[in-house]
Amino acid sequence: MEETVAELTLENAIIENELETRYDPATIERIARSRFGLVMPGERTFYGVAN
Repeated sequence: MEETVAELTLENAIIENELETRYDPATIERIARSRFGLVMPGERTFYGVAN
């Protein structure tokens, strides 16, 4: 039971951090780039091609 409490405490801390930083410009940019593949105007995107 102590292990479960520790896991849930960590999960709560992660969620609280996400809530606190959700309007942070750096966080918004990171999410836009990683989840949606967006780039800033003027940036170039390069894709690797596997043989």
